[in-house]
Amino acid sequence: MRSAKFSITRPTRWQPETVRNPDSWANGAFTDDTAWDLIASRLEAGEPVEEVALRKPPGAKGYVMKISLGPDVCLLYVKLQLGPKKVFGRSFHCDEPGSW
Repeated sequence: MRSAKFSITRPTRWQPETVRNPDSWANGAFTDDTAWDLIASRLEAGEPVEEVALRKPPGAKGYVMKISLGPDVCLLYVKLQLGPKKVFGRSFHCDEPGSW
């Protein structure tokens, strides 16, 4: 299971609709489904992942990927948190503010 739902104890910045999907036939933005598909395919391909300490909840671990989507697309910032039976999408947005 997966979730990107915001809560006070598990805040998110899950914004796939703000990131241009270079694989979209119309060069549109990512959707929730295509965001999760990209994450899964990049993890399976061995994309580097960095472990980070999360502020909320305190003591929890997060996993960050910075994904290059191509020369004309922003660097993608993805943060995940593993739960007992669920993967939480904590971040999915451009790494540079104001980038498309």
